[in-house]
Amino acid sequence: MSSVLRTVSSNVVLPLPGNVITISYNGKPIEFSHDRNGKLDFVFSNGFNVNADLNRTTTFYVKGSNNSAIRSVDKLGPNIISWLETNEGVDVGTVTIYEKPIVFRANLLLPGREPNNDHSMFESTDQISFEQSPGNEANNYFKTFLFKKPMVLKYKKSGITYYRSIATQLSGQT
Repeated sequence: MSSVLRTVSSNVVLPLPGNVITISYNGKPIEFSHDRNGKLDFVFSNGFNVNADLNRTTTFYVKGSNNSAIRSVDKLGPNIISWLETNEGVDVGTVTIYEKPIVFRANLLLPGREPNNDHSMFESTDQISFEQSPGNEANNYFKTFLFKKPMVLKYKKSGITYYRSIATQLSGQT
C-alpha cells in the first residue's frame, strides 16, 4: 500500500492569514484574555502595564479563523478598568460596557510587519512563517482575542460622559 501527497494549483484564494489592525504597545500586540464567565481583560505583558500609552495603528498578521472560539463578552476585567482609570483619566467606578462585543481566538503572526510595499519582500534574523506563530510558551504563542463585533465602553471623565470603541479591523474592512 502506498501513500501519495498531491498538490493542486488553482486560481482560488490561498488560505493565508488576513491582515488586521489591532491595538499595540511598543511594537507588540496588546493581548486579551477571556474567561469562562465572559470576562475580557488586558494581559499585562511585553512591558505593557497600567501606565502605558498605546500605539493605535500598527498592523499585525493573524492566524486563525474568525469562526474559531467565538465568545461573547459580558464583563470587563480589572486590568482594562485600571488602565482606563490610571492612564486615561477616567473617573473611578464609572466604566461600563455600553455595547457588548463578540471576540474570537487567534494567534498573531509576524507582529510588526505591515502589509505594504516595504514589507512585500524582507529579510530577518527572526523566524518568518505564515503558518505558525513566532511566539513561544512564555508568551503563549501570541494567543489573543480579536473583535468580531467591536466593544463600546461608557465612562465619565470629570463628570462628563464619554464613549470609547475598541475594535479589530479585519481584511476587507481596512
